Amino acid sequence: MIQGCCSLCLVDSQLCESHIIPNALFRRIKKRQKTGNLITFNDHPSSKIVRSQESWWEYLLCQKCEGKIRDYETYGLKLIRGGASIQFSKHDEGITFRNHSYKLFKLFLTSIVWRAAVSKQETFHNVHAPVEAIEAARQSLLNGEAQSPAKFGVRLARLVDNSGAEGAFSPETLKNLIVSPIAREPSSIGYSVLFLLEGFLLEYFIPFMPNRLRDEHGTHRDSPTLFVPYKCIFTVSELANLLVTAYGKRQRGLIAFDD
Repeated sequence: MIQGCCSLCLVDSQLCESHIIPNALFRRIKKRQKTGNLITFNDHPSSKIVRSQESWWEYLLCQKCEGKIRDYETYGLKLIRGGASIQFSKHDEGITFRNHSYKLFKLFLTSIVWRAAVSKQETFHNVHAPVEAIEAARQSLLNGEAQSPAKFGVRLARLVDNSGAEGAFSPETLKNLIVSPIAREPSSIGYSVLFLLEGFLLEYFIPFMPNRLRDEHGTHRDSPTLFVPYKCIFTVSELANLLVTAYGKRQRGLIAFDD
């Protein structure tokens, strides 16, 4: 720990090693790997694919606020993992979660984009928002009062590989993918940024979601029912390009370890 100002309560305190993306995701991915490491790469043409213990943390929150955020994470991760108390059904079009808590899941979703927006790490340089939007999110997390669906609005999809190709990605493999946030082209009212969590694609609209998208499938609404459609990973151009880059590096021998 180090002494500093907590980014959530703004009190000078001992700061924890706070993870921007929930550390539980990194722990599970490392557990699935035989070596206990992540496999990482970037889009630089000459850089290698390497193993890493990186988990994207920094001194950000005091212990009390870290516990508050962890409570939101507990519910959010339980929902997307289909925990024992979560009611959900899978069907041809996607997954329907029933009796989901809009408040708790919205706080979980907000906690991720807020931490990314206030982070000083280069990994999250694509995530930025107006000062007033960041402050509203901070107050929401601090007080445990969820913002409206439009503010830092989120559209969700469960990634699948229905390409039919030999060696297609399994659902378990897709759960192992975490990428640094990917910013999409800005519009006149803001922009959107993509996150990957446990095989789910989260598209945040910053500072708020456009009206025309608020009734689309996968949009997080203030409702006990949450429908998350399936989406082929190769239809998301940004992710498809990353996978092509990784394949090209492997073909050229740009890999720093033995398989």
